[in-house]
Amino acid sequence: MNGVQWLGIVRRNASYLTARSPSGTGAQHPVSISVDGIVSVNDNLTFSYLAPNISSVTAPPFRGGTVQVQANELGTDVGKISVQIDDGACSQDCTSIELVTNGLQCVYSLQGAKGACRGVIVAVNGQQSNRYQFCYDVDTGEVTGLPRGLQSVNELESLQYTVSLSLPELEVGTNVQIQLSANSGSNDYVCTVSPLTISFYAANGTASQQISVLTVGNFIDEGHGATMYTCSIRHVITSTDPQYSTHPERTVDLKIVNDDNADVKLWTINEEDNTYDYDVKFVGPLSIPEGNMVAYGVRLDTQPRADVIIFPNITLNNADKVAAHPILNAEPAYLVFGASNWSTIQRLELRSGQDNIDNDKERFQILHNVITTDTVLFQKSTVRPILTVLDVTDDDTAGIVLEDNALVEVNEGVGNQTFRIVGLATQSLHDVTISISASSNLIVVTPSTIVVEKNDWQSANKVVAVAALDGDYDVTTNFDLTIRSSSVDPKYVNKTERKTVIVEVNDQGRQIAPPRPGKPSLNRGSSLRTVKASWSSSGHLSSSQAFEVQWSEGDDTFATGVTSVTTMLSSILINSSQPLTLNVVYVRVRMVGKLPSPWSPVSNMWQIAKQCHVTQQYLNSSGNFDRWRCDACPAGAWCEGLETTWEDVKPLFGWWRNNIWREDAASNFTQCSYPPACLGARNFAFKGKYTSPEEEDVAIVHRNESCNTARGYASVCSRRGDERCRLCATCGIGYRRLDGGSMQCAVCPPTEANWALMSVGVVAVFAVVAFMVVDHMVSGGTIDVPNMRQIIVINYFQLTYMIAGTNVAWPDALKIIFDIEGAVSTIGEHLFNPACELTTIPAAEIMYSKQIAYLLVLPGLVLLLKALWWLLAKCQGRGYRYRGVNRRSPSHKDGSVATIVYVVYLLYPTLCRQAFALLICKKVDGLYYLEADMQEQCYVGRHLHYVLLCTIPQIALHVVGLPLKGLIATNRARKKRAKMHFSISLFRYGMLYSPYGPKRWFWEAVIASRKAMIVLVTSLFEEGVEEVHWLVLFLSISIIGNIFSQPYIGAVGVPQEDALALQRFDSLSLFVLLVTAWSGVYFDINQKCGNGQGAVCSMLLVVVVSLNIAFLCYCLYHFRSKIGSAIYFVVDLVNCGKTKMVANRRKQSQRQNSRVKRKLAERQNSAHMNPLVYRATLVKEQVFENPVHLSNGLDQSMLENPLRWKKQQKKAAADAEWEKKVVEMRMIRSKSNANRRDRIKKAASFKLEAKRKKKKQKHPHVGSITNEKGNASKWTKALDPVSGNNYYCNIETGETVWERPSGFKESLDT
Repeated sequence: MNGVQWLGIVRRNASYLTARSPSGTGAQHPVSISVDGIVSVNDNLTFSYLAPNISSVTAPPFRGGTVQVQANELGTDVGKISVQIDDGACSQDCTSIELVTNGLQCVYSLQGAKGACRGVIVAVNGQQSNRYQFCYDVDTGEVTGLPRGLQSVNELESLQYTVSLSLPELEVGTNVQIQLSANSGSNDYVCTVSPLTISFYAANGTASQQISVLTVGNFIDEGHGATMYTCSIRHVITSTDPQYSTHPERTVDLKIVNDDNADVKLWTINEEDNTYDYDVKFVGPLSIPEGNMVAYGVRLDTQPRADVIIFPNITLNNADKVAAHPILNAEPAYLVFGASNWSTIQRLELRSGQDNIDNDKERFQILHNVITTDTVLFQKSTVRPILTVLDVTDDDTAGIVLEDNALVEVNEGVGNQTFRIVGLATQSLHDVTISISASSNLIVVTPSTIVVEKNDWQSANKVVAVAALDGDYDVTTNFDLTIRSSSVDPKYVNKTERKTVIVEVNDQGRQIAPPRPGKPSLNRGSSLRTVKASWSSSGHLSSSQAFEVQWSEGDDTFATGVTSVTTMLSSILINSSQPLTLNVVYVRVRMVGKLPSPWSPVSNMWQIAKQCHVTQQYLNSSGNFDRWRCDACPAGAWCEGLETTWEDVKPLFGWWRNNIWREDAASNFTQCSYPPACLGARNFAFKGKYTSPEEEDVAIVHRNESCNTARGYASVCSRRGDERCRLCATCGIGYRRLDGGSMQCAVCPPTEANWALMSVGVVAVFAVVAFMVVDHMVSGGTIDVPNMRQIIVINYFQLTYMIAGTNVAWPDALKIIFDIEGAVSTIGEHLFNPACELTTIPAAEIMYSKQIAYLLVLPGLVLLLKALWWLLAKCQGRGYRYRGVNRRSPSHKDGSVATIVYVVYLLYPTLCRQAFALLICKKVDGLYYLEADMQEQCYVGRHLHYVLLCTIPQIALHVVGLPLKGLIATNRARKKRAKMHFSISLFRYGMLYSPYGPKRWFWEAVIASRKAMIVLVTSLFEEGVEEVHWLVLFLSISIIGNIFSQPYIGAVGVPQEDALALQRFDSLSLFVLLVTAWSGVYFDINQKCGNGQGAVCSMLLVVVVSLNIAFLCYCLYHFRSKIGSAIYFVVDLVNCGKTKMVANRRKQSQRQNSRVKRKLAERQNSAHMNPLVYRATLVKEQVFENPVHLSNGLDQSMLENPLRWKKQQKKAAADAEWEKKVVEMRMIRSKSNANRRDRIKKAASFKLEAKRKKKKQKHPHVGSITNEKGNASKWTKALDPVSGNNYYCNIETGETVWERPSGFKESLDT
C-alpha cells in the first residue's frame, strides 16, 4: 500500500489471508497483492484506517486558551490534523495543535461565557471524527509564557523563557506547581533544565519566573543549519486551586543547530621562539636557499567525522624560466588528522633538493589537497585553495673546477708538468669548450682547447701539460694561465679561471696533494635493497691507494646514521635497510693517506614512492635510479594506497596485465572481453552487472589477479612463455566458447547427453533442409506469393542470426530467439556444435582445420548432391541428363543444380562468417591475436599462411563468387522468358529472380551483398556499440532502398495487390531487425540492467522480444498450410501410412489449386506462371517429364513421375512409349503434307499462284512466315484440351510456343 510492504502475512486458505498493516491514517488507500510476481489488477481494492474518535473535551478559559481533546486514532503527523470548533452557526480553526498522551490540545482564541456550548470535530488525513459538544461552566486559568512551536538554538547555547499565571489571584493556602524535565533525542548529547520545580502561591502569584535550558554540543561540522539533536522540555502542572485543576500538560520542543564551520588552515611560525602565530589560507611567498628547508603548520578548525589526509601537491610556477626543474619535497609526504589530533598543529617542512645546475630563482606553488570521506569538511575546505608559495634561491654558480693545487712548477727547458681540469662547478645544459692561454709565449700549453661534454661535467679529468721554453730566467719567475669557457649554455659564457705557473731555474719540484674524487654514481643492484656505488679519481694512482666511503640513508648532510668503510676498489656494493623505492641512500668518497683529499660531492638523490600521489600515481622503478619517476596509474589498474610502488599496482576486475610482473619493468593493462573472466581489485564500474542469485557481486570484491577458474576460464596456457592465458579468454577443459564476440565460456553437458544433442541436431538439420529442398523442387522453381514470403522470412532469420554474432551482451530471452531463428535459416555447425568434444585441442588448431574444411565444402557438396541425383536416376532406370523426347522437361541433372542452388542459398551466411573468421582479431598491447584463440598471434607465421591460402580464396569464391555466379546465371535465365525451354532455366535458378519484377531481376544479389557487409562489419570491429551502429546504418539503407526500388512490383504471376503486400512484409521484417539491432546499444552499455536501469531495461527487453515474437507468429499464420502438410506427413509416416492424412490433404490442396488455376487463366493467359504445371497439359502432343513434380491432379498417363514405385514406373514407361510413337507418326504426317505442298507449288503455273494469292486476300487468316533466308517456316495452331488455351507448333522444326509467333497469319489449312 503506497509503496510500503505489509508484514506478518499469513495464508489461511486459497482465498483468505491476514496481514499487519503499517501505522498510518486516512481512507481509500489503493492496495495491491503480489503472488509469485503476479500483481493484482483490482483497482477497487482499497484500505481505510479507523476514523478518529473524540471521547471528551475540556473547555478553555472564558477569554480563550487551550482546549484539551481526548481522542484516539490521531496518528503521529500533526501536519495531517485539523480541529474545527463551532457554535452552531459558524466554525473556527483551533490552532497550535499538539499531540499529548491521551489526545491533543490546541488554542481556541474566541471568548466564551458560562453556559455557552461549542462543538468540536477533528479531521485526520481527510477522515472526520464524531462531533463532540462541550459547555463552559467555571472560568479556568493557565500558565502563560510557554513557547509554542519548535524552538531553535545553536549548540552550547541556552534557551530562556519566563512563565506566569493568567489568573494570578490564588486562594489563600493553595498553590500552582510546575514540574520540569528535559529529554534529549540523542544518546550522545544531553540537555538540562533549571530549575526543576517552580511554585506559585497567593503571595507571589503575580510574579514571573524564569526557566533556562542548557545544551551541549561538539566540534564537528554536521553542515550549515544541520540539526544535531532535539530536546523536549516537559511541563507537568499540578494545583490545589480549582482554577488550575484541569490545566493541560505542556511540552516545549527545542532543536540544537550546528554552529561549527569546518576548514583547514595553515599556521605561520615565529622564527624567534619557533611558535605558531596565525592561521591563514595562504602562506608566502616564503624564501629559502637551495638545499634548505622551511616549515609551517597545518590544523583543522573542526573535528572530522573521518580521517583527513592533507597531501601537498607541489608545482613549479616559472618552469619556462628555469634551466632545469629542481626538486622540492614535502616532509612528511602527507599529514593525517583524526578525531584525536584534529586540534593539534602538525608541522610540514618543505625541503629543497640540492641539484648541480645554476638556476635563477625558482618559485613553487604548494596546493594542499584534502582527501577525506567527510563530505562537509571536504566541500568547505576546498572552496578556497589552501596555498603556499615558496621561492628557492639557487646556490650553484657556474664555473670551471681545477685540481686543488693552484701552482704549476716547471723547470726551464726541461720536461713539463701537468695539471687537471676536473670538470665544471655545475651541471651544464650543453657541451662547454674550454680554452687555455698563457701570459707569455715562453709557456707552452698542450692542449690549448678542451671540450667538456654535458654528461661528463663532473668528472671530465682533462689533463693539461705545461712546459717552459729555455729563456733568460735569472730567478724563479711566475706566469699566469687564463682558462676561459664558451658554450650555448648562457651560464657558461666567458667563465674564467686563472692558474700560476712558476718557472724555476733549477730542477726542484713540489709535492702535489691528491685531488678529490668525482661524485659517486649509483646504480641499482640485483634487488631493490642493493646499491652499487662507483667513482673516478684524477691523477695516476698507485695500486695501494685507499678510499674512504661513507653513506647515509635519508640524510644528505651525513649528520646521523652514517656508515663508513675503506676500500682499495673504485666501486662498492651497499645494502639498504629499507627498499630503495621508499628510501634514498646518499654516498660520498675521499682518498686516504698522509694527506687525504677533500670529500667528493654527494651522490644524486632519486624519486621515491612517498612523493607520488596517493590515488593517482605509482613509483615506476624500472631502469636505473635516474629514470625512476611517478607515473600516472595505468588505465585498468589499482594504484590506491600510501607509498605505492609497481609491486603494489594490481589490475582491476575485468582487466588483464599485458606482461608478467617484474620489478624492473612496467606493463600496460587491457580490458577483458568478458570482464568476469579476469579477477583483480574491486572495480565499481562493473558493480551490479555480473551477479547471479547464487553468488556475490564479484566486481566489488578485492581479489588477487587471476583467471576465474570457477566460471570455466583456464589459468594456464602452455603456448605462452609465462604460461598465462591472454585476457583469460581460454576456456578450461569441460567448457566451450559461446557464439558471439564476448568470449564467454559455458559448461559442457555430460558426454552422453552431448552426443545425443549432436545426433538430434544432425537429424533435425537434415529433416528441415530436406523438407525445404523438396518443397522447393515440387514448386518447379517458380515462386508464388507463399514461397516469396518464405524467402523473405529466411532472409530475416539469416540476418537475425548475423546480428546475434555481434559483441553485444544480449539478454538470455533474445539469445533463445536468435538460436531458434538461426536453426531454421542457415546451415552451420552452430546447429550441432561439437566443441564440447574437442576441449582438449587448442582452439587455433580447430579453427585452421575448419578453414580447410569450409574451403572444400562446396566442391564436396556439389559432388555429393550430383551423386545422389545420379543414383536416383539409376534407381528409376532413367538417364541422368534425359529431358524427354523434345528436351523440354527437367532432367535429374537439372534437379541436382536446383538442389545445389537452394542449399548454397541456405549455407551462404555460414560461408561468409567462416570466410572472415581468421580476420577477427583483437588488439592487445600493440599486437593482434585471434579472438577464437587469444594465444595465437595474427598475421604472422602459420596464421598468415592460412589467411593467404584459405581466407582470401574463401572471400573470392564464397563471399564474392557465389553472388556473382548467381547474378550471371540469373541474367542468362531471364533472357529466355520468351522461349519454350525457359522452364529448364526457371527450374534451376528460378528462386534467384522469379520473385522480383523484370527491372529488379538482380535483387537477390543485393540481398547477398547486404549479408556479406553485415558479416564483414561484425568481423572487423571489436566494440559491440560500433557494430550496432553500422548494422543500424545498413538496415536503414536497406529499408529506404526497399521502399523506393519496389523489387516485387511487376513479378510474373503476382497481382499488384499481392506485390504491395510482399513489399510491406519485407519492409516490416527489416524494421524488426532495425529495432533489434538498435536495442543492442542499450544492452551493451547496461549489462545485466544494473545501476538503477532495471525498469527501463526490462521495458525495452519486453518491447524487443514481443516485436520478434509477434513477427514470428505473423509468419506462422501465413505458413499454416505448409506447417499442416508437414505435420500430416510426420503423422502419416509414424503410422505407416494408415491414416492417409497426406493423401487427403493432397486432394484438398489439388481442389484448391484447380480453382486458383482457373482464376489465373482468366486473368492472364501466359506460359510463365508455372511452366511445369502448364507444360504438363501438352503430353498428348509431346512427352513431358518432370523428375520431381507431383501429378497435381492430372491423369497419370500424362507425365512420368520418378518418385513412384517400380511397377508404376513400368506402366508409365509403356504409356510414354506409346505416346512417343503417336507423336512420331504425327510428325511424319506433317512433314509429308509439307513436301506435297512444296511439289504442288513448284509445278503450278503463275496463274495458279495468282489464284492462291487472291484466295489468301479473301481469307486474311491464312498465311506464313518467311525467315531471313527466304524459306517459309510453317506454324500450325493447336488447342490444349486441358487448359483450353491455344499453342503454336512449327511443323518443320517441331518447336512449340505459347505466344503467337510474330507475323503469323491463320490459314484454312490448319
